[in-house]
Amino acid sequence: MDIKPLIPPHLPETLKQTLSEVFDAEFKRVALEEHPELPLADNKEYLSMLMFGHKMFKSQRLEDVKFPSPNTPTSCSTYVAITFLKAIQKMNQHLEEQGLEERISHPFGEHENLMNMDILRLLYLWKEIKVLKPSPINKTLEKVFSSMSSL
Repeated sequence: MDIKPLIPPHLPETLKQTLSEVFDAEFKRVALEEHPELPLADNKEYLSMLMFGHKMFKSQRLEDVKFPSPNTPTSCSTYVAITFLKAIQKMNQHLEEQGLEERISHPFGEHENLMNMDILRLLYLWKEIKVLKPSPINKTLEKVFSSMSSL
């Protein structure tokens, strides 16, 4: 993941690098936290996602994004999206600590319903904000797949 497209372009390169490191560290830290109080979503929640869509009428500021209350069924995609946004919050906190007024705005938009986030929506949003970067192709897997296609 390359977070640099979200960083204000006029900031010094050293600060951009520091913000990227802050994001990486916070994303990993939050992702490693255990949340046993958040059960995985089941079919009923996934059906609700389909019925109610990914937008909501009320807005949610980036600063107000947090994990759901205990015992709220949560999809893996929702958990990852919130983890991503919490890392953005940490970047904004770093900017504030540096005495800068710049902030990274809510990358998904304030009306995105995080509780209805599915993996396709999350990947679409990351693609739209240009933070996904392609991984290099594993040479061993490339050989396996190329040999399979010749069968």
